[in-house]
Amino acid sequence: MLKRFLESKDAIISTLAIVNAPVDALTQEKWEVVKEVCRVQEPFEQVTMEISRERASDMILLCTPSQPSAREMQMQPQDM
Repeated sequence: MLKRFLESKDAIISTLAIVNAPVDALTQEKWEVVKEVCRVQEPFEQVTMEISRERASDMILLCTPSQPSAREMQMQPQDM
């Protein structure tokens, strides 16, 4: 979320100026802090994405063997 905030920096500054918001804009120093925090968080984001991909792959592998059984169950007449 902070990364997106940084990517929208120009739009945020412009919007605050146009609407005359009662919010103090970030100083250049604070924008640099935001940029540095994003840089520090980058490895954590990469690890999170990798773990998510692995879990998705594991789920695909776990679900794949059950697909033929599910198809067979659908094809069998149901007892009522």
